[in-house]
Amino acid sequence: MSEQKKPKDPVERISQELADARSALTDSVEQLEDYLKPNKVASRSMQKVTDFFVDETGQVKPERLAIAGAALLGLIGLLTRDRD
Repeated sequence: MSEQKKPKDPVERISQELADARSALTDSVEQLEDYLKPNKVASRSMQKVTDFFVDETGQVKPERLAIAGAALLGLIGLLTRDRD
């Protein structure tokens, strides 16, 4: 409930609770809309990929690059295997 004084009348109290709940719901929906904006989703995803391959100093993590390269070669091998 908000920091306002609680009304003594039950009808006023319920009305105030509904107004507070409506306001909280509106805030939650606005935050969710902002969180799900495509450019923000893409930005978060790109940051996760960058964090996976680059350390705090900005240097590439060679072991992670090797893992990704091996996975890519394995995928290419699987895709070209059926063509023979």
